[in-house]
Amino acid sequence: FNYFIQDNSGNHSSESLVMMVTDLQNSFSVGASEINPESNSITIYIKNDVNYVFNNLSVTFKSPFFTLNKNVSLSPYGQKDFNITLNKKDFKSLVAGFYTLSASVNAQGKTANVEGNIKFQEKNIVNTTEQNSGFLIFTKTIKKTNNGNVVSSVQTVVTKNVISRLFTTFSPSPDSIKREGFNIYYTWNNEIQPGNTLTISVKTDWILPVFIIIFLIAVVILVKQFSRTD
Repeated sequence: FNYFIQDNSGNHSSESLVMMVTDLQNSFSVGASEINPESNSITIYIKNDVNYVFNNLSVTFKSPFFTLNKNVSLSPYGQKDFNITLNKKDFKSLVAGFYTLSASVNAQGKTANVEGNIKFQEKNIVNTTEQNSGFLIFTKTIKKTNNGNVVSSVQTVVTKNVISRLFTTFSPSPDSIKREGFNIYYTWNNEIQPGNTLTISVKTDWILPVFIIIFLIAVVILVKQFSRTD
């Protein structure tokens, strides 16, 4: 806008005034710090990108990791930060990469939708547990859980000797079998998605061999007893 100023003495000056008109959506920006899969917190922000005072803004933040509602006021070019505690169960199945942070901003009866990015850091974390149970029917259970956020390739190897292998079953079946001397090596190669668990069960049933041994001992005892009988 051009404007003209003149004082009582007749001195005058011509100047211009600049006024910027912008959409409400373009008046804000949102963002967040990176998320480490091993942490349980994140810092997000909303920033005023224009030279205007916004009072009593109602803001709803949404992402795959959390939802947050806040009432804030922003000075010209001001910024508000919020620290959020995360629940790892909410994102244990998400893979690494960039995710959308959306904010619905309500100002003076008008609503604008603003978007930013959240970077989910890449972490390869696989935890392995083994559990043994049973006596005559001996069972080994191997569990491998992907607690990271990338697809993990894992290899599992179980060793059996030439005798125990005759009475052992596997679930699921191994991908490869290799023999070296008296040992047999069973190998599984798998890919585990984030948040998933691979379970391998190895069951050795000693009931039959124990029964055979007892039967042979009984036969020997009976034969000896019979040979001594008149």
